[in-house]
Amino acid sequence: MSSLENSELSPLWRKWRLFYGRYRRIVRWEYWPTLPLYLPVLPFILWQALRYRSLGLVTAVNPGIPSGGFVLHSKSDVLRGLEASGRVASFELIRHGLSSVEKIECLRGFMKEARFSFPVVLKPDSGERGNGVTIAKDAAACEEYLRDATETTILQEYVPGVEYGVFYERVPGEEKGSITGITHKATTKVTGDGRSTLERLILADKRAVCQAEVFFELQKDRLHEVIPVGESVSLNYIGTHSRGSLFLDACDEWTEEMEAAVDAASRTFEGFNFGRFDIRCPSLESLKRGEDFLIVELNGVTSEPTHMYDPRHGVFYAWCALAFQWMRAYSFAGINRANGHLPMTTGQLLDLIRESKAKGKLSQPPSVGETEGGSR
Repeated sequence: MSSLENSELSPLWRKWRLFYGRYRRIVRWEYWPTLPLYLPVLPFILWQALRYRSLGLVTAVNPGIPSGGFVLHSKSDVLRGLEASGRVASFELIRHGLSSVEKIECLRGFMKEARFSFPVVLKPDSGERGNGVTIAKDAAACEEYLRDATETTILQEYVPGVEYGVFYERVPGEEKGSITGITHKATTKVTGDGRSTLERLILADKRAVCQAEVFFELQKDRLHEVIPVGESVSLNYIGTHSRGSLFLDACDEWTEEMEAAVDAASRTFEGFNFGRFDIRCPSLESLKRGEDFLIVELNGVTSEPTHMYDPRHGVFYAWCALAFQWMRAYSFAGINRANGHLPMTTGQLLDLIRESKAKGKLSQPPSVGETEGGSR
């Protein structure tokens, strides 16, 4: 691949394209910040809270997950709840409080014992919206990440293939659950023309330009490369909307075999009724057969029905999907409360929200008003 100075990129044109990208983020609802997106849904959520006479009731929707998976729960604890299914991607914890040398020793020991090979995934144990998630391609990248880590880190095997978000719910007390949403988390790509640098291709692409700054950071070592004719470049590697993934509605791909396999895995986790699995598999066909998929993450009550972010859907579709999600969550939590599972009090919920904000990790809207979360 050739490389050259980006002399063909006019500073004025670059500024115009960045301005255009910011404009598109304003007019395209899928890029809206949390508050504007959820504002029309807040009255409905508040009505649900009044209807069930409890602001914090929704935290009882998943008794097996602290706060129902609202915020600040341990991802590793949730994954352990699913390990009996045999469907969880292998992972280990590198505890916060260790010195950099001790963290690296743990890393090497884990990789040798579990026979991990590069690349591997590193992420915070309680992170949100893909924050802090990286795919490390070698030991040097792992060591650099761990030196900077300020909290407990999950080391997880990298599962090749494609990624899907599968929203699942099971009415408490019922034997069988169902899939209510399927999202294909596709990477954003640009194609070379043999003349343009990667930076120019990003700025010229009507979708990539919307998150140009994100892609510039992810591809900083390649921005000035001229991409050969026909070569496709994936701009992102993490299945998170805020990190550049394209979310596509794949609900039409539902099969009985897929639902049966997801339901079987879900029922091994006592106290889980409602949430979204992030799944990686060799292909869509294998997922439709209910075969060869691994769960890399499970998100609780504040996970979103991410298929709503498909560019083909309008904002009214998204508002209806969110309203339905919160209605179901409160309904399930009400059943669990009647069965003796106590939700958080209003004070406890507000304390949790304040703690989450203080840590900069609140990625989902509170039940008064999203990822891990982390849904987007």
